[in-house]
Amino acid sequence: DLNELFADYYNQLPDGLVNNRFTQRFELRAGNIVSTNHCDFETPEYASFSEISAKKWESCRGIGASFGYNQLEGPDQYLTVTDLVRSFVDIVSKNGNLL
Repeated sequence: DLNELFADYYNQLPDGLVNNRFTQRFELRAGNIVSTNHCDFETPEYASFSEISAKKWESCRGIGASFGYNQLEGPDQYLTVTDLVRSFVDIVSKNGNLL
């Protein structure tokens, strides 16, 4: 039971945090849909929210189209400095962190 697991976790670590990826990974491993969508913060990749979020969140992205190093990806596929700064400002202005 995922809710019981979260309860045990928070009982052991009251200041602990759970991101929304836990449920996604659990769903994939279990092969079924988990009814809870509990998370302390959202973690969209290569994305931002359209509005300011009351809840803290963080966006994870690489500087190119690949999440990690890709030898086939050249500098022309990297974000420009302007695009990177705009992305950073957009995310931070909506209560997020850019990783």
